[in-house]
Amino acid sequence: MKNLSERQRLAVTIGASLLLVGGLVALIMMDRGTIEELEGEISGLDQRIHAADVEIAKIPQREDDVLVYRAVEEQELAVLPTEQNIADFHDGLSGFMAKAGLSFEELPQNRPEPSELASGVFVTRNQLKARGTAQEILAFLNLVENDPRLIAIKGFQITAGQPGQARNQSTSDDDTDEVPAIEHSLDLHMETYFYEPTKASPRGITIPGAERRLLEPALRKRIAEFKPEKAMTYVLANSESRRDPLVDPREKATPEESVDVAAERRRQEDQVIGLENSWRTIDELLEQERALTESGDVLRADHARTRISEAANDLLLSVASVAGTNSVRLPDLVERMNTLRDRANRELKQQPGRELVVTRTFAEAELGKMEKLLADARYKELLDRGHFWKGFLERREVQAAATPVIEQVGRLLDRAKNLQDWSAFRFDISGAIVHDAAPERSLANINGRSYRPGDKLVTNEEIEVAEITTNRVWFRFRGERLAVEARGGGASGERGGSNPGDRSLTVR
Repeated sequence: MKNLSERQRLAVTIGASLLLVGGLVALIMMDRGTIEELEGEISGLDQRIHAADVEIAKIPQREDDVLVYRAVEEQELAVLPTEQNIADFHDGLSGFMAKAGLSFEELPQNRPEPSELASGVFVTRNQLKARGTAQEILAFLNLVENDPRLIAIKGFQITAGQPGQARNQSTSDDDTDEVPAIEHSLDLHMETYFYEPTKASPRGITIPGAERRLLEPALRKRIAEFKPEKAMTYVLANSESRRDPLVDPREKATPEESVDVAAERRRQEDQVIGLENSWRTIDELLEQERALTESGDVLRADHARTRISEAANDLLLSVASVAGTNSVRLPDLVERMNTLRDRANRELKQQPGRELVVTRTFAEAELGKMEKLLADARYKELLDRGHFWKGFLERREVQAAATPVIEQVGRLLDRAKNLQDWSAFRFDISGAIVHDAAPERSLANINGRSYRPGDKLVTNEEIEVAEITTNRVWFRFRGERLAVEARGGGASGERGGSNPGDRSLTVR
C-alpha cells in the first residue's frame, strides 16, 4: 500500500467498500427471506394454537358428554340382545320346530363372529332346513315371529311337496274327500346379532374427577332426563274380514267348542291386575324416594331405592312366571304385562344420582343429625337411621379422611342402643339412707329390695348401683352412668329434680 499512489489507494478503498456493502446487502436479503419464512411458520403455529385452544375449550363439554353416556350406557344397551339371549334363541329353534311338528333336516350350530357393521357387533349366521305340512310351517314361522329377538332373514325358500309325498296318506276308498297332508321343504337363512363392547375394545380413558362431576346438578339432570331406546312391539288386531294365516283354506270348517270368552278374559285380566298392584307398591316407593331426596335425607332415600330394586326384581319374577305358563294370551293384556316388565327393568338399572363417595364432610353432617336425635332421647329413630347408615356404607366408597367420623358414628349408635335398652327398665325407689361420711354404707330400697353402692340388681346383673344420694340413685349400665329419681317410676338419663314424696334419711 505504501507504493500505491493516492488515486490507487482511493480506488482500492472504494472497491473494498463496495464489496463490503454488497456482502452486507446480500446477508440482509438472505436474513429477510429467512425472517419471512419464520414469520410464515409462526403464523401457521398461531393458527394451530388457536385451533387447539378451540378444541381444548370443548374438552369439558365432551368429557361431560362421555360421563353421561357412560352413566346411561346400560340403559341404552338394554334394548339389544346379549350373547346369551341369542344362544337361547338358537337353542329354542329346535323347540319351536318340535312344537310346530316340523322335522328338521339340517340345523347347523354356527359360532358368532365379528360383524362389519360396527365394532363390538357380532353376527351368527344360520341356515335351517326342515320338512312339514303347510300348517306346521305356518305355526313354526308364527313362533319365530313372536319371539323377541334381533334377527335378519337373508333367505326364505319353500319347495312345494308332491301329492305322492303326503304324510300318512290313506289308501282307503272311504277317505276320498279328505285332503292329504303334503309335506313341503323349508329353507331359512337367518342372521342374529348381539352387541358385546368388551370383546371389541378396552375401556376408554379415565376422566379426572369423574365421580365428583357426576354429582353436579347439571349432569344429574341430564342423566335423569335420559330416555333410552325401547324395543318396538306391534300386535296385529283382530279383524272380521281378515283370514287367519294359520288356517288352511282347503280344510273343511269344523264347529269349535263354545268358549266363555268373557270368563277367559276375566281370568287372564285378574292375573295382570295382580301384577299391576305390585307395581303400585313400587310407585309408592318411588314417590317416597323423590320426597326424601328433595328433603335431603340421603340415607332414607337410599334405603327406599334398595326396597324399590327388591320389589322390581320380585315383579320381574312374577311376570316371567306368568309368561312361562302362557296363561295370559290376549294381545292387550300381554302388552300391559310387557309394559310392567319394561318398567321393572328400568328401575333395576336406574342409578341414583346421589353421593357415590362418603366424604368427611358428609359423614360429619350425618353425625350432627344423629347427635341431635340422641340429645332429644329419640333412640328408636336414631337406631333406624343407623340401620340405613350401615346399608348406605356397604354400597359406597369411603374416603380415608371420613373413617374416624364413621367410627365415631358407630360408637354413638352403640350408646343409643344401650340407652334405649335402659329406658325400658322400670324402677321404684321408695326410700334411701345416705351416709355422708361413708357413702359405701348408704342404702336404698329399689323395687322392694335393699341395695348398697356396688350391688347388682337381682333382676338384671348388668345394672349396678353406683351412688346413692338424697333424691336419686346413680347406676352403671354398659359403661354408662345413669340416674333414677326416687319414686320416679322409670329409668332416665340425668334428668330429674327433687321429689316431695321421697322418704330419704341423711346420716351425718
